[in-house]
Amino acid sequence: MKPEETIPEFDGTRETSEAAELVTFSPPPVAGLDRKLLDAFPGLVVRKDLTKGLKQNAVVPTYVLEYLLGQHCATDDPVAMKAGLESVQRILAKHYVHRNQAELVKSTIKERGSHKVIDKLTVELNDKGGFYEAEFTNLGLKKVPVADGTVKKYTLSKRSLMSKAFLDIPKR
Repeated sequence: MKPEETIPEFDGTRETSEAAELVTFSPPPVAGLDRKLLDAFPGLVVRKDLTKGLKQNAVVPTYVLEYLLGQHCATDDPVAMKAGLESVQRILAKHYVHRNQAELVKSTIKERGSHKVIDKLTVELNDKGGFYEAEFTNLGLKKVPVADGTVKKYTLSKRSLMSKAFLDIPKR
């Protein structure tokens, strides 16, 4: 099968490189059930071959890639898919926190006042203070105050205080 499109692959660094390996894909013909799924669930259908292609060099959890691909690449149009893949790679390069780059991201937060990050986030209630605190796994930040409204808006269930992957970190 001959690739129809190629785009630079995210290589885990903050800067893009023209020397980066290429993700190649050939949009499969969409017919029958696949067509119905794309029409019925826009933004929710994820091509696993794209996830696998991006996952090769990226140290990013699969569920993060699938979420972003669902948002930006849930289409059968090759041009839109190429643009979506480039968008996903840009988002990962700019916002995904690698443990070895945590200090760089912390510095960015300090300089800008806030910065959106993609990181594993755990929120717990501080019983003594009566407020919520977040822990960012890759950033290594603990006890970051979180507004009650944010917790209510993004809580997944009553039993869990796991929040969404995106959060604007305010300057302390």
